[in-house]
Amino acid sequence: MPVPRNWLNICMRAFEFLLEAPATAPAVTTAPTQQPGIQLGNLLGLKQDVLNMVSNLQASKDTRRILEKVRELLAKNNATDNLGAYASRVQDLGATDSDVKKAADQLTNLIAAAAEQTSLQDREFFFKKWESDQIVKVEKLLAGGKKFLISELFEYYGKSKAITFLVNALSKESGYGLGKGELLLAVLSQRINKAPGKGDLLIDGKSIEVKATDGGSPRFADQEVRVGSGYEQKRDEIIMAYSAQIQALGGLGKTGLNLANYIAIGQSEGVDKTKFETDTAELLDRIFNGKVDTTDLLQAILNKKVGTAKKLFAEKTFQRYMDIKQDDGVLYINLAAKEPTYVMFKTVEDLTKLGLYLHAGTIYIIGMSGNRDVFPQMSINEVPEAPSEEVSGVPAPKTKIKSAKAAPATDELSAMKKNAGIKPTTTTADIPPSSNTATTQDTATVSTTNNITI
Repeated sequence: MPVPRNWLNICMRAFEFLLEAPATAPAVTTAPTQQPGIQLGNLLGLKQDVLNMVSNLQASKDTRRILEKVRELLAKNNATDNLGAYASRVQDLGATDSDVKKAADQLTNLIAAAAEQTSLQDREFFFKKWESDQIVKVEKLLAGGKKFLISELFEYYGKSKAITFLVNALSKESGYGLGKGELLLAVLSQRINKAPGKGDLLIDGKSIEVKATDGGSPRFADQEVRVGSGYEQKRDEIIMAYSAQIQALGGLGKTGLNLANYIAIGQSEGVDKTKFETDTAELLDRIFNGKVDTTDLLQAILNKKVGTAKKLFAEKTFQRYMDIKQDDGVLYINLAAKEPTYVMFKTVEDLTKLGLYLHAGTIYIIGMSGNRDVFPQMSINEVPEAPSEEVSGVPAPKTKIKSAKAAPATDELSAMKKNAGIKPTTTTADIPPSSNTATTQDTATVSTTNNITI
């Protein structure tokens, strides 16, 4: 059986994905506390039936030749030493050298299984197209202009049994794994590599940020993109100034106060509207660090337009993220869909042209854990056929609220934080980012389809 001459490079590039944890993954050192969904013995996230197939390759001459050749090439290039050098980069996931080696072996065996379970003609066709880099439609992906299904992005998908099996095993039919979606692209195309030191891809030399929905949706925030300096101080001032209104709405809870309830405060009886406007303007300035124009968002909040406020907050979150990251584009992969989809875009306008929008989960504008709450989880959704502006739906206070005679003392604020499960002295710098399940929201507008410039 022919073996691609570049097999070693492909496998070693794939190792890089396996050896780097997502930037927002919580620290894990032992199996009982490992990240939910990730199995250290199955970093690729392969389903059990695929694992069984990978573990029980036929002891045929052709199969042994493939496996022996791959192991020989890896040994000649000091793969074991390289894995040891990368060990520190996977410690946060609790993965050992043994776990990573097992994942690399699984990938090798998976490719062998894809070739073994098909016909000789299809097997040779698969290797030929893989070696000549004719499986991933790279130009079409970079051009964007639409939401791609797997069958539209991978050449010969549904026609070649080997290609279809491999694509499905690493995306459509896999569980939660490291680098899911992007690993598949890098394995099947020599023009797609993992960007050094990041979870992004280099596609034809262009830096592409990868965001994926797989169980939960991603956030456009990390250790580099955070709320601005002074956010906690302004947040606490607002908590004290509007404590009576907050309590009438059910209190802060452990997470904070969501955007809809915050808008309700501004509409409450006895609230000084001028002061509320000033406080809100300052709060938004702290959230976006003064780098984004929030005039329209402020007006949406003051005019109790909840839907518009959510839409604008999501868009400004994305805008600030891209301004800081300076990537050439974003590749959004929806692995939670029945058939995974891929969308390449750079701006909000690109999405609008595709009839898509940034769909944000719950926005805690008064967030007790900073980035984790203030910047919501977001997915890319299709705009509803008949979107409507949400101008009502602002939750009314349980009772009529009279203006608080005085702001609560600092110890009362501490008590409110304690009730919310937050240490009184905690700031966002002390709390690492984490993922939460997204919730729904409405918004946005539709336009026509066009290619984008990456």
